[in-house]
Amino acid sequence: MKRLTVFSIALALSMAGLPFGASAAPAAAATAAPQALPTAAPDEDAVISARARAEFLSLQQGKIDRTHYSKTASDALTDAMLAQVAPQLKATGDIKSMIYRGKMVATNKDTIYQYTLVLTNLTATLTFTLTPDDKIDGLNLQ
Repeated sequence: MKRLTVFSIALALSMAGLPFGASAAPAAAATAAPQALPTAAPDEDAVISARARAEFLSLQQGKIDRTHYSKTASDALTDAMLAQVAPQLKATGDIKSMIYRGKMVATNKDTIYQYTLVLTNLTATLTFTLTPDDKIDGLNLQ
């Protein structure tokens, strides 16, 4: 069975409905009504959460360590795509908080961790997917 890669780094492209090539508008967040944030789920693995945060920050900077990624995910995240997506992720702003929402194991045995990511200019769901051999197989912001 072919591994389904959840790698949606073109993710920022559709984050909060932004079309491909658009950027997050800082003013939009300033005018949005504050939303109640969810409470954290129990049993958070602080090491995994720290990895998810660090990888998101690396993507924002446009500099990743490909040894952290599965071959499929690394191949899907080309240098050109990374160069295009990084400014869009950077435009979402700094991480204000990251709230663990839970995890699930997919049929291919990947573990998918879900967070509510509160950034300066966007609040979104972040999923961080790890293979059974501890490689990143996906990072999705929506």
